[in-house]
Amino acid sequence: MHAAQKGESFMAGFVGADVAELRAFAKLVDTASRQLDDTAIGLTATLTGTPWLGPDGSEFTSRWNSQHKPVLTRASGSLQGLVAILVKNADDQQATSSDAGGGAGGAHGSGGERAGGHSGELGGKSVDDLSDMSADKLRDLAEKYSKDPDAAHAWWESLTPAEQARLIKDAPELVGGLDGVPALDRVDANANIAGDQIDANDARIKEIERELADPSSIALSSISAANDTQALLNELKALQSENKYLQEAVDGDVQLYTYDKDADRIVEMIGNPETATQQLTWIPGTATTMESFYGHGVQGLSEVLAGRVPDTVAFVMKDGTYPQWDLARPPSDTSLAGDLGATQAQFQSGLEASGFASMPNTAVGHSAGLAILTASETAGAHYTNVVSLSGIGMAGGWEPDKGTGYYDYTSGGDAILPVRGVNGLLPSDIDFGGSILDPSVSITFERAGFPLTPSEENGFSVLDSGIDYAIPPLFGLFPVPSLVMESVDHHSLIASSDTSAEVRNGLINLLTGKRPTGS
Repeated sequence: MHAAQKGESFMAGFVGADVAELRAFAKLVDTASRQLDDTAIGLTATLTGTPWLGPDGSEFTSRWNSQHKPVLTRASGSLQGLVAILVKNADDQQATSSDAGGGAGGAHGSGGERAGGHSGELGGKSVDDLSDMSADKLRDLAEKYSKDPDAAHAWWESLTPAEQARLIKDAPELVGGLDGVPALDRVDANANIAGDQIDANDARIKEIERELADPSSIALSSISAANDTQALLNELKALQSENKYLQEAVDGDVQLYTYDKDADRIVEMIGNPETATQQLTWIPGTATTMESFYGHGVQGLSEVLAGRVPDTVAFVMKDGTYPQWDLARPPSDTSLAGDLGATQAQFQSGLEASGFASMPNTAVGHSAGLAILTASETAGAHYTNVVSLSGIGMAGGWEPDKGTGYYDYTSGGDAILPVRGVNGLLPSDIDFGGSILDPSVSITFERAGFPLTPSEENGFSVLDSGIDYAIPPLFGLFPVPSLVMESVDHHSLIASSDTSAEVRNGLINLLTGKRPTGS
């Protein structure tokens, strides 16, 4: 249910309400919403400006950005939704009174409302206001109003081309992250953000080069100096790799539909959304990071498919922090997959608000990406086809969507096979305490894992991947190291640009409206 529909139900009892009281109440609710915004922004600024070295600092910052801050933003967004309802009903009430001759004229009417404000305004903020806001405040607004992408789209379309161009330039964090804004406008905005990030990276690169040129500034001891020098060289290499990729975005060779480095979010679009006749949604697996995009490895197979099937627009996803090989965010974490799935469903809603509603959509999930993909279905997303590439499985309670085709390709002896169907108490945290003479270990367990496998029993057509063991598994349950490495390599190979002809042709068939061979 959209905000306007909710408003009709919620305010049904406000017929004949006092207009002044409605506006006064709207003002109070708006003030409360702004206070929540200010709290989130203030805490973010405090955290950013507080030196906190080491993994604990990084972990807390990540949790604040991905878990705690969004709670405040959602609460503020809900209040702003109520503000829009109150203002709309006040305007409607005033207009009705005016038509009946019982009230003052000058009512705006409901037609002028756009995402909580009048025509040309977003949440009561004009183009001038938005152009002068900080990047953090703009990102918060984008997150808030992305909850109603239809209203956000209507607001964007209410602007003149000159106003849109101004916001793309002066408020790119808003435009580039606001669901409902047309894809190419988001890409233009995120290209501007990429340019700003290049400038910031260049400044850091110059600092590193100065430090490397003056060894005495690095460390006093030869051992620590060697370690510090290597760390600086690693950072320098990483920044240069990042800049090379971001320059492609600035030049228009890479299209960033979403780009927010601080929030660990990046979505690359491949193809032209204005001429596309089908969509490919690509959800990669465990250990996907921002850096995974810089060398075009994670996008490889999507680029191949978009090139082979004309009029395909592909979205390679990493809309948040993905599962990693650690206890904090393991691939077995069902709550993490659920959160990312909800974000994925919201992403799809934003696309549909921009004109993708009737476009066939083939969605592919690799490894842990299948858990995210199917969690998005549970959250309300719908796809024409769902493809598992060595997928880990689905959470309990998931059911196949009627009208969707489900397919699985898994390599022979794939590393994912031993953990498929595993669902139980798994270690989530290990604390070491006590003294040297009396040490103690505390292990926290959480229920994790995905009990439903991509099998025929669960509605999937299980197809031949064409990727099998090159070395016969002669050692039963105790494979030699080469076999273990091969199973890991196969797990990555199946989702790469070097995948088998069976997988590649099967995906091409789906994108062209055909069934894969063997299904």
